[in-house]
Parts: sequence; C-alpha cells; structure tokens
Amino acid sequence: MTEEIGTDVVVLGLRRYELDRLPLRVLREAIANAVAHRVYEDNRRSVRVEIRPMRVRITSPGPLPEPVTVDNMREQNAARNLAVISTLRRFRLAEDAGRGVDLMQDAMAEHLLDAPRFSADEATVTVDLPLTSTVSPAERAWVAEVESRGELRPNDRVLVVHAARGRTLTNTSARELLGVDSTHARAALRRLCDAGLLQREGVRAGARYVLAADIAPPPGLRLSRTDLHELVLGLAQSSPVTNQLVRERLSVDRVEALCVLSELVEAGKLVRLGERRGVRYELAEE
Repeated sequence: MTEEIGTDVVVLGLRRYELDRLPLRVLREAIANAVAHRVYEDNRRSVRVEIRPMRVRITSPGPLPEPVTVDNMREQNAARNLAVISTLRRFRLAEDAGRGVDLMQDAMAEHLLDAPRFSADEATVTVDLPLTSTVSPAERAWVAEVESRGELRPNDRVLVVHAARGRTLTNTSARELLGVDSTHARAALRRLCDAGLLQREGVRAGARYVLAADIAPPPGLRLSRTDLHELVLGLAQSSPVTNQLVRERLSVDRVEALCVLSELVEAGKLVRLGERRGVRYELAEE
C-alpha cells in the first residue's frame, strides 16, 4: 500500500532524500484502530481503505464507543473489542490503550504534514490522512539537513521553515503559527536561538528573530508558483481559505496571496465566495 501512496524525491546538493508522503506507522495505526474499534455485529460491511490523490481515507463500520467523541478522542478512550485489541498488541500492530490518536497526530506533525481529520456519525467513523502539507517536500528535506545539528521539536521545525522563507519572527507571529500561548512561543524561539538556528535582533517587546546566516537555505528552496498553488489547494482540502490564512501559513504578503488565489480561481480550481473582508475561497467541484 505504501508503494501505491508513493514518496517525494528531493535532491539538495549532493544528497538525495526520499520522503514518505504518509508515515507507515500512521497508516498502520489508523488501520489497526479501525479494525480494533469497529462494530463486528455488522458483518455486511468491512473496514474500507481508499487511496485518493490528496488523502488516504479509512472508514470503519459503527459509531465511536461511548464516551468517546471526535472532540475528546485524544483525552478519552474506550475499548469495544478487547480480544481484537489484545491480539493486535501482541503482534505489535497497535499502540497501548489511548495512544493511537496521539501517535497519528504527533507523527504527522513530526513529518511536517497536515494533521489527520476525524469524523463520525451513527453509522461510521472516518479518518482522513492528508497527503498534503503547507510545507513543501524540498523544505522538509532541508529541515532534515538542519537537524544534523541536533533534534528539533515539531513546533521548532515549523518556525525554522517560516524563517527560511524570509519571514521575521516575533513572539506574536510564533504564537499564531504554533497556536500556543506567549510562554510556549517564547520558549520555542529561545531554544532555536540557543541551537544557533535563529538570531535575535532587539530586546524585550521589540525582539525579532531571523534565520541564522550560516544555515541559509539553498536558493532553489524558495517556493515556486507551482509550490504555492499546491500548498493553497492543500489548505483548502479541510476548509475554505482566506487571504489572511494564506499569508500566515505560507509567509507571503497580501498582494502575492491575492495573486495566487486569483490564479487558482481563473484555473477553475477554487471558487471565490463573499465580498470584501468576508471573501473566502473553496475547492471547486470536480
């Protein structure tokens, strides 16, 4: 199955990187979870795995076991088929109780890929594993090179990528990028400075952070127009996008974000909805 999903091949300098489009342990855990927690009384349906151009979708018969919901599944767990779960663990095909969702979300973040998306109703539970990311394969390969200096936390990787795009980071922008509070954002920026990956300019409230001069990415790493188009379409997979969201996630200015969105509308890949500040863009129907 991993051969059908494929890999992204990137050459940086003298090194060649083969990057999994989807980590094997994430795919394995998603399928194991579906097998372990499905409703076996419904023997007319089976676990369904669909490989699509932008995602892998895994659908399991039956609802979520109470008291688990889509919103609390990372904190809450409940076992429906103990014998099946025990067998999967014995063969090391599944994580310990309550760790499956954690593993999937953490591994996707570690590989700079979009987070898995869960949905459920009374008949099925579905997990979508995106094959997309707002970080290009070339950027992922470059981050792997940077990590030769020392291991980076997933959040740290995101900040390094945006600094490599030429963005000047602040505590405020770090909070927005990471979705954390001021204390955690400051700690991440300090770790990267201590590791020699960022340089600090200014003090206190005026402090700004830029990529350290000695780890500047190769010129070819800059996102091409095609890269920008693909990354925006990846964003639109989960929900409508706005000019502001594109600016924040891709580190481009307002004019460039508008140009990219307009080009995708003209190409028939996005549809523009709303007016003025309420403008948003959705994927066009296939």
